[in-house]
Amino acid sequence: MNGNHNRTLARTIAAAASVMLLGAPDARAADTCRVTLRTTDPVWNRPRDSGSTTSVACNAVAQDSQNNALPYRLVKIRTTVSEPLSIMVSSQEPATSTFDPFIGVYCIGFSAAAPLSNVISLDDDSGGWPNPAIPASRNIMLTANTDYYLVVSAYSASPQTAFGTVLVTLGGQARFSQTLPGCCKPDFNQDGIVSPQDIFDFLGAWFAALPSANFNGGVLSVQDIFDFLTAWFAGC
Repeated sequence: MNGNHNRTLARTIAAAASVMLLGAPDARAADTCRVTLRTTDPVWNRPRDSGSTTSVACNAVAQDSQNNALPYRLVKIRTTVSEPLSIMVSSQEPATSTFDPFIGVYCIGFSAAAPLSNVISLDDDSGGWPNPAIPASRNIMLTANTDYYLVVSAYSASPQTAFGTVLVTLGGQARFSQTLPGCCKPDFNQDGIVSPQDIFDFLGAWFAALPSANFNGGVLSVQDIFDFLTAWFAGC
C-alpha cells in the first residue's frame, strides 16, 4: 500500500469519525447490487421462464428449458418484515449489446444440481427486453427473517448473450446478504473495482442524505458509515 493510499484512508477515517458529532436524517433505501456474470462462474441447467407462474408456498412448477451450462451468480436475500417480493434488473451493458440476463428466486435453498426444486419465480424479460423483473404485483410474500436465494444468470449460453453486468434493485425492506459471493457491496460506485473512490463516493452520498447511503438497511445513521468501512476493508 503506497503513501498516497495511506493518506487517503487516513483522511477518510477521520471524516467518518467526525460525523459522530452530527445527526442524520431518517431515510430508507432500496438495496442495489451490481452482479457480473463471468466465464469463471459456476454453471447450471436453466429452467424455463415461468413468467407469471409463481408460488407463495415454495412449490412453483418449473420445466427444463434445455438451455444448459449457463453461468450463474447466487445472492442471498432477507427482509425483517413480511412484504411482497420486488426485484428489478437493469443491464449495465451498452444498448448495442446482446447480453440477455435471467433471474430465478428460490426458497429453503438452491442447488445447481436440482434447479427445478424450491422454485418461487423465474423470469426473463418482464422488465422489458433484456431485463428480467419480479414486480410486487405478483404478490409473492416474503416471510420476515427468512433466507431467499436470487440466481442471476443468462437466457442462453452463447458467448454473445451469457456474459455481462446487471444492476439488481430490491424493493421494500429486502436486503442483499454478503454471505454468498454474488454481490460486492463495497463497490459503492459500481465501477467494478473496490477502491478509495468508493469510500469518498459513499461519504458524499451520506452527507447529502441520499437513500443510496443507507448501507445497512435500517435508518440512515452514523452506523451506516462504520458498516460500509467494515465491508470495504473486508473486500470482495
